[in-house]
Amino acid sequence: MKNKFSIILPSFLAIIILLVMPSILHAQPVDPGVDPAPIDGGVSIVAAACAGYLARKRNVLNKKKVDK
Repeated sequence: MKNKFSIILPSFLAIIILLVMPSILHAQPVDPGVDPAPIDGGVSIVAAACAGYLARKRNVLNKKKVDK
């Protein structure tokens, strides 16, 4: 149970942070005549890195369980 909680909690917190950050970090209002630039590039890279890291950690934990 503790292992599940230690895997789920960081991923849940990362998702919440990634969802809340854009609404908190608004810089200034966009001029009506200018198209806003997307900020999605960096967030997508961070989300992919977190998903890969969590998948690797989960795989390592599963291998340790099988070996025991």
